[in-house]
Amino acid sequence: MPEFEPLKLAGVVEEAIERDGAVAIFGDIQSFLIRKNPIQLVFPNGMKIITSAIRTGFIKLDRVPETTDPIIERFGRRAVYLDQNVKSPSDVPPKTEVWVDRSHVSVLPSPPST
Repeated sequence: MPEFEPLKLAGVVEEAIERDGAVAIFGDIQSFLIRKNPIQLVFPNGMKIITSAIRTGFIKLDRVPETTDPIIERFGRRAVYLDQNVKSPSDVPPKTEVWVDRSHVSVLPSPPST
């Protein structure tokens, strides 16, 4: 098994918008890593904020980037909605790194011997 990484880069923000009272971020973000783990947003200038994802989902915008992906064409782009301590899309500039903090996860047990 690969070595467990308590901090794992999940992706980089391309764009942030406000939707349904929360800030939603888009980008090549592996949202399946996030689950209920805290997120560290590391800004291009090195500053960071700790937050969490309240949900994920698809958002269909009026302006759709050119794509040949039928999922994006039909449902929109996958977004990660951030907790209320992120107040505005301007709080999450493009190129912000999204790190998943899994340090509170306990050590995995050894696999059973065969």
